[in-house]
Formats: sequence, structure tokens, C-alpha cells
Amino acid sequence: MPANLKQLLDRQKEMPGCSLQQAFYKDPDIYRREMEKIFFADWIYACHISQLAEPGDCETFDIDTESVIVCRDQQMKIQAFANVCRHRGSRICPSGSSKNKRLSCPYHAWTYGLDGKLLVARLMPDDFDKSEYGLKNVSVEVFGGFVFVNLSENPAPFDEVKSKLQSALAPFEFENTRLAHYESHPIDANWKLTYENFFECYHCGPAHKEYAASHSLSLDQNRRDSYREKLVEQAMDAGISTERVEISETMSADLPQYYHHRSALYDDFKTASEDGQPVAPLLGSIKAYDGGASDIMIGSLTYLVAYADHAVLYRFTPRSVDVTDAELFWFVRADAAESDVDLERMKWLWHVTTIADKKIIEANQQGVNSRFYQPGPYSPMEAPTAGLIEWYLARIS
Repeated sequence: MPANLKQLLDRQKEMPGCSLQQAFYKDPDIYRREMEKIFFADWIYACHISQLAEPGDCETFDIDTESVIVCRDQQMKIQAFANVCRHRGSRICPSGSSKNKRLSCPYHAWTYGLDGKLLVARLMPDDFDKSEYGLKNVSVEVFGGFVFVNLSENPAPFDEVKSKLQSALAPFEFENTRLAHYESHPIDANWKLTYENFFECYHCGPAHKEYAASHSLSLDQNRRDSYREKLVEQAMDAGISTERVEISETMSADLPQYYHHRSALYDDFKTASEDGQPVAPLLGSIKAYDGGASDIMIGSLTYLVAYADHAVLYRFTPRSVDVTDAELFWFVRADAAESDVDLERMKWLWHVTTIADKKIIEANQQGVNSRFYQPGPYSPMEAPTAGLIEWYLARIS
């Protein structure tokens, strides 16, 4: 534990309902502890099964100093391995997508099967035992077509996440979707500022006029509830769940998190396009547009916004103590023809929202860096962010 962390934690307890002290956003030793206690210990989205359609399809997921290869082997099983050659540690696969019959290290050509077993190690002694030098396995789970990895040697069980969210997510049939578009936006800020921003909509009115023009979530609770009765009726007719699902009133530090809630769009908005009109065929078994948006948390680190005709997955990936990538993945039904998907209109809202978020989060970091910064109180509309901070403090302590 960093030498000053206990003092910081004790001091933070004296200011409940406030943002974190400056050191939590800047200290590289605290950042390293966060990687071990949170990002390397929790389930995080790596890719979608549509990207692993055939044997040899591979996706490489990078986070901080770590890199994971996720691939489909010859038996169609999804495997995950540390992207570290067992010879001298070189990365084997580059970032992104690749197609491989085998996994061959570009440095000295040690070659592995898609099951991770070492097949070829050139010019090694006769008594060299290849069976002892397979790639290191990484835990992997698939839920709704989304592939999650966990870098811990003893990962927390994922079963409760699956069982609790199964019925709410079922109508979307995310396992029968495909990745339609991907964007990555580097943000010059500590990862916690990106999460804090994403968890609250107190800023949506001032900072996101495009979002606030269509989503009732930008309103306070009383005004938001006035739209809900109509949504519940329309969602029932469309075959979409409006059930609120969450792990507990206060986030448990030890278990993967989960959450589902469907909120209303404003009248005449069927989906998240600028004019509210459809951008793609309806997902899964959904029968009609209900005028709603589902906010979903799958595990502690993966977030999904699902409309009737498309979904957007957010992954905030730390690169260093003061750089975080906001990664966005848009999904449509797998059998949707390219001509049936209006990509520009579909990606419009969350593209402009993320560009705006980058600006305000970086300004937030700049202010936090100041000698004049001190933690301030959260508003009632920032209650989810306050809960996030409680979970974070419990996890790193």
C-alpha cells in the first residue's frame, strides 16, 4: 500500500458525499494499486463474438501495461492468453484484429497453437520440454455475445451477473448482433474522472444539449418519473424489459457489479438519432419502438446503452495515471444489411457527446491539478457517482 494511502483514506472518511482528494487523481503509486485492485481484478469487456466468427480469428485487448489475446480455436472454443511470449517476453500479436492459424512470436519465432500450447521453439536443447512453456491463460467469460476477460489468478465469479441480467437483456439478443462501428478518444485525465462523469447526468443539461434534447435522464428524478408511465406501457407492448436490476443499494466492493434500468426518451423520439427516427432494423425479438433507452452495467467496468434498434458499449481504458481512452462500440443486429444501417445518423449522438465529454473531463483534470483544488459536495443528481466513489474507496483499501 502506498505510504500515504491510509492517511488519505482516513481523511476521505471525514468528508462523506464529496469528491476525492487531489492525490487520488495524480499519485502514480495509487494508480498502480488501482490497476492491481480494480482493473486487473475485475471482468472487463474485450471483444464481441461476431469478431471471432471463425477459427483463427483473434482480437488483442490492451490495458495499461497488459495485453490479452482472445481467439477462436480449431474446436470453436474462445480462448484468452497473456500476449507475452514465454521465451523472452515479447508481445506476440499486434493491437486490434488478426487472423492466425498459429500464434507466432515475431522476435524469435516461437510458435503456439490456438490452444496456447507451444509447438515450435527453434534450436533449443534436446531436453527442452515444450509442454512447460505454453502461453499463460487468462480467464474468459461470454455473456450475451460479449467476451469478458479477467487478469486475476482467482477471479470473482461472474455467474450472478449473468443470472440477474439475463431476462432484462434477452429481448435485445446481443449474441445476434455485430460490431458496426468503433471509435477511441484519448482523454488527458485520470480514469476516475471519466467514470465519475459517465455515472451522473447532472452535467447533461449544461454540457450535452444534444443528449438533453432527447433523453429524460437529464432531468431530476421527479420530472423523469412523469415520463415513465407511458414508457412502461409501450415497452411492454414492444417486448422490452423496464425492470430495474442492481446488485444492491450500496455497491459491494468484492463482487462484479451489474445494473439495468430503462428510461424514457422524449415524445416523438424512437431512438437516439438527431431527429429521433430509426437508424437500423429492430434488435432481437423487439416488436416495436418503445421510445426508451436501457442503461446497463455488465461487471464493474463495462457500460452499455441500448435502444430498440442499436446499442453503444463504453469502455474506459486507463493508459497511464493521467491518460484514459474512451472507447465506443456500436452494435446492430447481425443480419442487418449495410444499406439498412444509417451509420452516420446512428453514431451521431454518442460521438458528439464523447467529444464534449473529452473537453469537460480534461478541464476537470486541469482544475483538480491546481493548488486551489479541494473536494466539493455531490448534488442529489450525482448520487450514482457518490456510490461509485464509495465502491472505489472500499476496493483500494
